[in-house]
Amino acid sequence: MPYFSQFRAGVSAALISIMGLAPALADPAPLTSGRQTVDLPAGGAARSYEVFVPENADAAAPPPLLMVLHGTGSTGAQMIDLGKFEGFAAAKGIVLAAPNALGRAFNEGSGRGGAEVNGVDDVAFIEAVADDIRARTAIDTGRMFLAGFSSGGAMAQRMALQSDYAWAAIAAVAAHLWVPAEGANRPTNLLLLWGMEDPLNPKEGGVVPYPQSGVTLDKPAPQATHLKWADLLECYEGDFAEATPFPATTRLFIDTCYDGARLEAYFVDGLGHHWPGGGALPLPVEMVGPYAEPFGLNEVMWEFFDGR
Repeated sequence: MPYFSQFRAGVSAALISIMGLAPALADPAPLTSGRQTVDLPAGGAARSYEVFVPENADAAAPPPLLMVLHGTGSTGAQMIDLGKFEGFAAAKGIVLAAPNALGRAFNEGSGRGGAEVNGVDDVAFIEAVADDIRARTAIDTGRMFLAGFSSGGAMAQRMALQSDYAWAAIAAVAAHLWVPAEGANRPTNLLLLWGMEDPLNPKEGGVVPYPQSGVTLDKPAPQATHLKWADLLECYEGDFAEATPFPATTRLFIDTCYDGARLEAYFVDGLGHHWPGGGALPLPVEMVGPYAEPFGLNEVMWEFFDGR
């Protein structure tokens, strides 16, 4: 573990011990099959997450964990519904978790959640959710996956850089990287997706206001974030293969990044700020752009995550 990670982990453990903020119970109740809300105090605040355990979960063959992170102004329950994740998890035999942000958004480094979010350690909270689930039900710790949409996608990218946990793969949809990358843990496999008609992530970049939190973000073009990750993962633009696997969709991918890491990016024409296969967000088109469904993202993402 890198020195800065050991330092952060040591400080966090010390604070938990001194302040009595340990989020997990000494003897937490096992999770039953189905969906439930779990309270998980963390950082001195009341926190919670949604979790779904499939009927066919088997301790002898522990299932994978898929954690999904919601966008600004949303909740874990709404994220599950947005991506139609519960039915997907039931069919695949996946333990599904959806943490709830403390404010309007996770603290992913952009500031869009407002001042009350900026000091929240959501890296530690998301790790605590994983710990709590591991204490309550069997999961395959080598198959822990993380996906996020919008602000949640930015938080997933922050986790890729700053979490000490071995996330097997991470997906970020309609989201940019906001935290500095210097000195960070090296991420593993990363899938990115943007809609090319997304007013909240302009395809040429631009200023996007968040009036409810009083924040305005100057966002880069999607390709800029993609190339930033290519640099972080020590991939090279000239090595990318390009394909059109679905209508109006460009896929750029490379399987030869540092230490065997993989990077994929999908750029979907005609798609706004939505999760493909989940249906349109119930917001005005002028705010989030049009919905298009050239493919179901869950299946594509899972093939990238856990193709066997």
